[in-house]
Amino acid sequence: MIAQAINKYDTVGIDLVAMNVNDLVVQGAEPLSFLDYYACSKLDVAQATDFVKGVAHGCRDAGCVLAGGETAEMPGLYRPGDF
Repeated sequence: MIAQAINKYDTVGIDLVAMNVNDLVVQGAEPLSFLDYYACSKLDVAQATDFVKGVAHGCRDAGCVLAGGETAEMPGLYRPGDF
């Protein structure tokens, strides 16, 4: 919601990776790869690109690779602009 309010989506992906990596490392595991998932009502390419750039940045910071991911448009589930 904050990202939407300030129209800044690249840091959301960094935070997403960080929270997942934190869950791994406290169990003694090491992050090797990451898959992203971006779901929305209608794809906004600029918004999605910024999000994925943030995920890639988070992966670099965590020392793992962004191995792939999925994008889904679900207009019946998400409101316009939400993801």
